[in-house]
Formats: sequence, structure tokens, C-alpha cells
Amino acid sequence: IPPTVASNTGPYCEGATIMLSAVNGVSFVWSGPEGFTSTLMNPTILSSTSLMSGTYAVTATNPMGCTAVATTNVVVNEIPIAEAGTDAIFCSLAGILSANPTIGSAAWTVISGPGSANIMSVNSYNSIFTVDVEGTYVFQWITENNSCRDTDIVNMTLLLPPTISGTLSYSGGQIASGDAKVFLYVPEANGQHLLIDSVVVGAGGSFLFENLSEDFYYLHAKLINNSAYPNITDTYYDSSYQWTGASLIQLLCNTDTVVDINMYEMTPATTGNANISGTITVLSAKGGKATGEPVHGAEVFIEQEPNDQPVANTQTDTDGYYIVENLPDGVYSIYVDIPGFPLFETYSNINVTSTDTIFENLNFFVDTASATAGIYIDDFVSIPSQNKENWILSFYPNPVNDVLKITSYSEVNNASIEIIDLTGKVVNSYPFNSKEIVLDFSILNKGVYFVKVQSVNNVYLIKIVKY
Repeated sequence: IPPTVASNTGPYCEGATIMLSAVNGVSFVWSGPEGFTSTLMNPTILSSTSLMSGTYAVTATNPMGCTAVATTNVVVNEIPIAEAGTDAIFCSLAGILSANPTIGSAAWTVISGPGSANIMSVNSYNSIFTVDVEGTYVFQWITENNSCRDTDIVNMTLLLPPTISGTLSYSGGQIASGDAKVFLYVPEANGQHLLIDSVVVGAGGSFLFENLSEDFYYLHAKLINNSAYPNITDTYYDSSYQWTGASLIQLLCNTDTVVDINMYEMTPATTGNANISGTITVLSAKGGKATGEPVHGAEVFIEQEPNDQPVANTQTDTDGYYIVENLPDGVYSIYVDIPGFPLFETYSNINVTSTDTIFENLNFFVDTASATAGIYIDDFVSIPSQNKENWILSFYPNPVNDVLKITSYSEVNNASIEIIDLTGKVVNSYPFNSKEIVLDFSILNKGVYFVKVQSVNNVYLIKIVKY
């Protein structure tokens, strides 16, 4: 009598129909994983899962009433789900593919695009890729587990990174090659402006910054050869000697921005006998009057009152020392410019006369604490560190479109709020006497603003982007 034989058509992928088969018998009883039973000769199991893998046994009875048992091993493989990630836009000719991990093996392929693409690690979930032409590329993520396969695609758009270029000029023409350096900043909160790059100007006062990210920037041109330009001072675009007066430049992908920086020219004071001097040093981040490192390269301007027009300037040396000499009789104030640090306090009504000509120790401190970062005169009594730590504010959302909610996690009394644009102009002000206040940003133009929250013992300044 021929023996009973059991078989299946696998292996299978999850979701497929398992097809069992038995031969040689007139009646059959099947059993298997997950409580499976059947009396059919060739049973099927719909919507298979990996839990249905295992040994299936069939007991067959022949016409003479004799029984025999046969088995077959069924394999149901798990399907590796392919998730290629979300579509993305890169301001570069390079990007990152980021798929979700899965079982089995996997590989990236390029489906389409306007140019050629090179995938650095084709079998890695996260892989850098580069292209030779900007545009949208379609990538496919293929996963495989023992012949079970899944695919997914993702669209990656690559744009050329922005550039910014221009020239430095003044009333006598253009700044000569090598005579100045241009610095590129991203404005952040007080004391945290980011220096992105700097370049020495070339022929015709030209400069160029490439491979930048989408953001808001400002430019600062500093003379190297000061003696060749006696009445010109370091200048922020456009034509300001103060960083708070710098014009903000928004750079977008696929754009080349061209600007011309017209260097600020002072009307120098006539020669006199007065000297103004002092030092600029870093204030301990924990408060108090202890000083740290000297501040080298800070710009110091002597402004003539009442119009506050600069008539002389200098820079601090490696010891943080500055001196402006040979000032004539008049009334003056001092402006100190350090990118990202507001001048909260200064010396004014400096009255130069024929008998009062020496003004020494007009010292400044640069406070680097995040909540109070700024420039103060040396009689500034800093805020105790525990007061700073206890005043915690939250600003939501940022960037903002319509309303900004400010929440204080401690009591607020007699505080004030100012919204300041990048020219230093206060565009709105509010009293702040509760733990929460909502500011209306819908009436403001798009751009970057600073929100200054000030109480008797605290100053808090944060950058807010209005879109």
C-alpha cells in the first residue's frame, strides 16, 4: 500500500494562502500550529501569519481502515515593511536618506531625477547622497526577507544653496583689495550672535559667501588698513556703525543675493587736547564685579551730543584698553559696539573744556549671562545669580504668525515688555504684571524681532521670528 505523503506549496510570505496537500487515503485529519484542524484532503489557510509556521501533521485512513501519519513543515516569512521616510527639501546638492529599520536586507535605488545621484551607502537605513543637478529625485527603498519583498519611495528636492556677494565702497571709490574684511553673522539672543564666516575683500572691494543655509543674516565690514581711510569706520550693511542698525538679509535657496556696503564716513572733530580712555572686560557669568578676560577688538565710538554723531573711534587692544585722543571742547558720550551685545549703559555728558581734558577709567563690562547679556558701565551692580535662575520665562510659539504667549513661572510685578526690531526701534511696548500675557504679532511685518522683558532685577531678551 503506498505510504501517505503530506506537502505544502511554501515557503510563504505573510498574508498568502497556505495550501496543504495529502495523498494516499480516503479520509484525513489535519492538525497544526495555532490550533489548526481540518478533515479535508487538501486544506487551505487564508491570511497566513508567521505564527502559523511549523509542523503540520495529517492522519490518513486507507480503504482497508489502516491509518498512517505524515508531516510537512510550513514556513511563513514576515514581510519586511519598507518605510522610506518623508519627502524633504535640501538647500544643497547633498542630502540624507532616512528609512525606518526593518528585518531582512534592504537597499536604496534611484528611480528618477534630472541628473545623476550617488548614494554613499546603498544598504544603510541612513545614507548621505549627492546629485550633480538641482531638482527633485525619486529614491526607492527595497526590503527583502527570504523572498518576501516590500518597496517604498521618497521624493527628495535639492536646491542650490544661497550665496551673498557685493562690494565695499565709500565716497572715494571702492575699498582696495586686502584693505578690509567682511564678517557674516546670524542674529540670535543677546550674546549669542553666530559668526558664520569671514572673507578678506578682493579686487574692487568685492566679497563672496557661498554654500550658506536659509536664514536671516547681517554683514559687518571691518577695515584692515585703517590709515588709508582716515574718516571711515567699520560698517554694518547698510551704512550703520551700530550692529543694532544693521539691515537683516534673508537668504533663500536657489538665490544669489547681491548687496553693496556703503562704508560709514564720520565728520571728524577738530583737534583738541582731551583724552578719553578705559577698559572693556568680561563680567563673571555668575554676577558680581569680578572681571575676566579683556575684550579685544571692541569698537568704541565717541559721539558728540546732542545729535549723537560719531566724531572719533578706536578699538580695544589685547588688554581690553581703549583711548581716544586730541578731542576738542564739547559734550560727548560713548558708544561701544560688540555684535550681539546691546549697550544697556554708557557714559554721557562728558564735558570737555580747556581745563577738563583727561577722562580715565571710563570702563565697561560685558555681561555674558544669557538673560542679561549686554554691555554695562563699571558702576553696574549685577543681578545675583539666584535671581536670574528663579525668573524662568517661556515664549510660544517661535516662529510666530499671529500671537505670542509669554509665560512666567514666578510672580511678576512692575515688569515691562518691548518688541524691538533689528534697527533698535521699539515697535510696541506693554506692561507685564501677571504670569501670562499674549502679544499681537499679526500687525507686524515678517522678519526678526527681539522681545525684551525687564523688571527691577531682571532683563530677558530673546529673538522671535515673525513669518
